[in-house]
Amino acid sequence: MPPKKTGAALTLGLRSWVNRSTGAIDMVVPDKVSVAAFRGERLQVIQWLNGGHVDALAANGDGLLHAAAAGGRLLVAKELLKRGATVDLRGSSNTTPLMFAAACEQHAIVSLLLEHGAEVDLQNDTKDSALVAAAGAGGQECVQELLSAGARVDLPNGVEARLVVPCAYCVLTFYSRSTHCVQTTG
Repeated sequence: MPPKKTGAALTLGLRSWVNRSTGAIDMVVPDKVSVAAFRGERLQVIQWLNGGHVDALAANGDGLLHAAAAGGRLLVAKELLKRGATVDLRGSSNTTPLMFAAACEQHAIVSLLLEHGAEVDLQNDTKDSALVAAAGAGGQECVQELLSAGARVDLPNGVEARLVVPCAYCVLTFYSRSTHCVQTTG
């Protein structure tokens, strides 16, 4: 029986089920299983899930749902969500599966994650959202889906003293990082 999640944070560690001191999930997804999720090898993923935790992270810091989202593997993503995968699981650089799907132009996965309650305006460590990822990749369908779901075009992003705010024009024309949108602070 998989452990119950105790809080939003997941940590990496040895292959134990639960870190006894923190109560956090401490299982690492083997690379071959993460690759299987990316490739859509559903049976291999299911086989690992019979003993592994659906929200465990791979050595690269991302979960199985991140891999399935990046690869556009709808059946794997559905299976993971059915088994209780956290739709907004934070991976490497605080990315979410929705950000991965948007950046890789995986419209069907974006729709699925939104149907399962993915938060559309979460930002990663560099303050990029799924909308910025989709616009940067040129994924018009993903941009439209995210805008329909209420994605904000006025979220500040970028690093240091620069804030890059994609305006509606830039988002719709896929110039989210153009000088048209750059505002300098300080």
